[in-house]
Amino acid sequence: MIDIRTATFSYSEQEDRMLLACSDGSAARTFLLTRRLTGRVINALARALAGSSRSVSHAPAEARREVLLLEHVSSISAASQPAGEVPVPVAAPAEVESDLVYKVDFEATDERVALVFHSAAEPLGTLSLTRPECHKFLAALHLFAQQGGWRLEHEADWLDRATHYVETPTGQLAS
Repeated sequence: MIDIRTATFSYSEQEDRMLLACSDGSAARTFLLTRRLTGRVINALARALAGSSRSVSHAPAEARREVLLLEHVSSISAASQPAGEVPVPVAAPAEVESDLVYKVDFEATDERVALVFHSAAEPLGTLSLTRPECHKFLAALHLFAQQGGWRLEHEADWLDRATHYVETPTGQLAS
């Protein structure tokens, strides 16, 4: 199991899988995410962000989505790419070990969100993100699912609305 320090998203049309190239600085692995699991992860991350935010919990019920949208836009604005730059999906290097992810566990606090990726047999890696990094991770996951033509239904309407306010992030995330 690796303690993930960097993660880069891409989409494999041949595999119809989301690829998450992860590194701990010395070892690298690629995690393969299915369409169904990706949809579940998007929903779970959106719920984790909403449920662990002090700002959201203190807002009136009718304003909670807007508060979360504002937090999301603020977080991903810092990750915006220069105008005209478009992330290009790339295949994972053949020499990097690849694993199909069967399950992702989440633990969220007001400050951090931790993800643990599992294969069918064992935990593969852990990724600990600050709230802004988690928003960037969620935005990148959503972006690459859209680029794959997956049209995933999700509970977070604010996630779709956020793309109207800022440029989308690249697939690179470093913590």
